[in-house]
Amino acid sequence: MTHYAQRMIFELINVVGQLGARGVNIRAVYSLAVTPEAHNLCQRLRMQLMPELENKTPRYMPYKLDVATSESPLLEEYKEGFKRYQAQHNRA
Repeated sequence: MTHYAQRMIFELINVVGQLGARGVNIRAVYSLAVTPEAHNLCQRLRMQLMPELENKTPRYMPYKLDVATSESPLLEEYKEGFKRYQAQHNRA
């Protein structure tokens, strides 16, 4: 199971990086952790718990990753690609 989770994160980083390179402006990424493993992963990705949301199901934990302020490894490729896109298109 760990292999599939790692593969999924790797592919997510790739897709988000491609979106940045195409100039897609992402402001936030959201996740809903349902298992202890997902909760742990969200924390390791430096996502912030969103306690302000009404949570009708106690084990569901909503998380947010603010692109502008986050230093999550999930966003490194995205930020680099988006910067390159902006530099290329602001020059024209």
